[in-house]
Amino acid sequence: MSTMSTMMRSGAVGAAAGIDGHVPCAAPPRGIGGPMASRLRSPRAAALLGRADVLLSEALCGAADRPAERFATAYVAAVRGAAAVLAVSPPPRARKGASRSAWARLASVGPGWKAWADHFAQFSSTREAVEAGVTSRVDGPAADVLAGAVRDFLDVVESHLGGAAEPGSGHGDHLAGHPLSRAG
Repeated sequence: MSTMSTMMRSGAVGAAAGIDGHVPCAAPPRGIGGPMASRLRSPRAAALLGRADVLLSEALCGAADRPAERFATAYVAAVRGAAAVLAVSPPPRARKGASRSAWARLASVGPGWKAWADHFAQFSSTREAVEAGVTSRVDGPAADVLAGAVRDFLDVVESHLGGAAEPGSGHGDHLAGHPLSRAG
């Protein structure tokens, strides 16, 4: 992991911000365009993951004085990651009255994805409040924590898109970086 990535994940980027609050990023937050990118099993999923990476980079490198904006951008990056998984998953059976949210649909893909979906769904109301202009709910550390969880999630998504088993399937290091594996 690069020094900049470590700084971004630890929340130290705020100290490196310039006068305008912009943090120059020396490197992308993840292995954008690395060797895994060419092995992804779906061009659509690869495009969604690429967009998620761009959004995550914006969230990690955004203005330190706009944490709510960084929070919302990180959240949307997670939604794009979920969409990438959904792009390679069989469509869920249509149920009358079933939620169409990305998190509900991701949870239906499998139990390993449900843990991630539940984790990010808890931020939905905060993201909606931020989009409505209520920014006092989010501070810099909250934006940094969400962006770190999104980074971990996108790593798992990328592994899955490259052919790895579903998280929680018992195959491989499926909980590496999982936000719930650090709890307790």
